[in-house]
Amino acid sequence: MNNKGECTPQSIAVADEVAIEALLRKFTEDQLRRWLSELDLAQTIRLHPRRYYPIYLNLLSVFRNRLPLQQIKKISLECCKASIWSHRAIHYYFEQIPRWPSSDIHRMMKIGFDRHQIETVNSLLGLGKGLIIACSRMGLYSFIPADLALHGYKISVPILERKYRTFSKELDNLRSLDWPDEGAISRGKGSTRARNISLYEVLNIEAPGALFNMAQALRRGELVLMYIDGNGGLDGHWGDKSRRIVDFLGFKLTVKDGTARLACLTRTPILPLIAVSENGLGKAILGQPIIPGPKADASQEEQFIGHTTQQLYSFIERCALAYPEQWESSASLHRWRRQGVEAPEPAESNLEEVTLEIKKLLEQGRTLRINEQDGVIALPEKETEIWLDVKTLRSVKSPDWARDVFRALSSRSGLDLSWVKKNGAASEPWPLLARLKLRQLIAIS
Repeated sequence: MNNKGECTPQSIAVADEVAIEALLRKFTEDQLRRWLSELDLAQTIRLHPRRYYPIYLNLLSVFRNRLPLQQIKKISLECCKASIWSHRAIHYYFEQIPRWPSSDIHRMMKIGFDRHQIETVNSLLGLGKGLIIACSRMGLYSFIPADLALHGYKISVPILERKYRTFSKELDNLRSLDWPDEGAISRGKGSTRARNISLYEVLNIEAPGALFNMAQALRRGELVLMYIDGNGGLDGHWGDKSRRIVDFLGFKLTVKDGTARLACLTRTPILPLIAVSENGLGKAILGQPIIPGPKADASQEEQFIGHTTQQLYSFIERCALAYPEQWESSASLHRWRRQGVEAPEPAESNLEEVTLEIKKLLEQGRTLRINEQDGVIALPEKETEIWLDVKTLRSVKSPDWARDVFRALSSRSGLDLSWVKKNGAASEPWPLLARLKLRQLIAIS
């Protein structure tokens, strides 16, 4: 506890991540800010491993040849904190909006849409087909629909059922408030009022009529916001429906093409939009609008869907490289990656030669460590030691007899000759170390 009687990362003795997440949901905004400010890398790994490790392994897979390892870890820490914050921030926002003075609405909003961006939205709506806002879970993504509603745009957002219940209740409460007399709800053309939050509507994506409701909103000339990188849909993350292969950050991904498919079905333009925090201010980044042409034959329609999906992911790629510390959906990248042809296992004909090389280097005072800079990480498993190669997404599980060898290699101090002399007789590590070295899973420093 701190001097205010609040839980702090240092005061949590038992790292029960489920209980910790439940605790954070009860925090006020100031309490959550203090919690995050006190989280260092070690505490984040201890208390939030299921948030941190997916982010870290995927950022490592992207940046291992671009950035030093410590910088990747720092970025992963900031991204993990952003993920924790985002899950509560919009709910704090909903609580604050009714208290905003009417003269300060623009200053209070999180995202600074400039005049040109508002004109772009109005111009695309002027085509008479509604508008699909295509977003990514990055930066200030949770505030985009709220701030567009505050600007006077009727906007619908499909979300999962478990989130739908909370959001719909909070938005219904906002609609029922006795708002100050600032005129009626003003729709469109950038007319900004606090009570316009009533224009924000959520849809249960798991409900049978979800697609119909989105199409109807577009036919009424409204906005529909879709998360490009949600990759869920009715059949979940692992379903095979409406999938497409795209190039992304050097990988082949299998992703959902629902945003492009809805645009094709309704002939609705798409506006790629990502909002990030830059120097403490919210910044909206618009991609090139995508406007479907006249209805064509099936093969041309499929070509449009494929090209559009690739264009949307290319937009995310540019933003992810520019703001990796805000790229929360990086936690899911490994789910979308397509497995390539596996490299053959290295020949063991020179195992003895490698063994002699390792012995010689250790005798010279060198140290063996897990090859983390090249993308090999130790996963947080309690019962065994599992390493993951983020380049191939192949894992290596330590034999029971070699668990201490793996732990030494993945420890901060690594494995040196003194460790071998102390522990080697029991574990006979030389053949194992040679095989790990042949597979480039360990490195010498």
